[in-house]
Amino acid sequence: MAVQGRTHYYEGYSIDQVTFIVDILHDLGVKLLMVTNAAGAVNERLNPGDLMLITDQINLMFTNPLIGKKLNNKGKTDYYSKSYFEKIELIAIDNKIALNRGVLCVSSGPTYETAAEIKMIRKFGGDAASMSTVPEVIAANNHGIDVIGISCITNYATGIGKHKLSHEEVTGTANRVQEKFTDLVQGIISKIFINL
Repeated sequence: MAVQGRTHYYEGYSIDQVTFIVDILHDLGVKLLMVTNAAGAVNERLNPGDLMLITDQINLMFTNPLIGKKLNNKGKTDYYSKSYFEKIELIAIDNKIALNRGVLCVSSGPTYETAAEIKMIRKFGGDAASMSTVPEVIAANNHGIDVIGISCITNYATGIGKHKLSHEEVTGTANRVQEKFTDLVQGIISKIFINL
């Protein structure tokens, strides 16, 4: 099953609306979820056009989709399933794709983080910054769904690069690496999802 696009918290939707699709996927019996996003490089070893395997996350949205809900006690401490990391990296190697590992930090948006916030994120251990994905992963974890996460690094975060951030840069980079990104996702689907 594939879901096109997502509902963002910064669009004015409630956190329940943002994660509602994950509840539907769970009810339909989904056991493994792959999430993808565009993210800004916080770690200076990352560059626009790079792909990053998400190994963990930091939630700076100051909300949580499980507030007021019953916890299912199915959740794990590893929100991203470590058992798939090496398999995904081998798929990347087979496709001649450089794949970094990193921690994704999310804020609510819709504005980009300030340079001071980026410094804080880096000190907290974040490698990339985004405005999505983390709520869905929290919801999936509560349902006991395994998660694979891939970020497309589309820009340098504020204070890392030398020029002002723009939405055009984000979409331009995403379009430039579309083939590489598609090859990795198709490889993961054919070698991991098909064999579930």
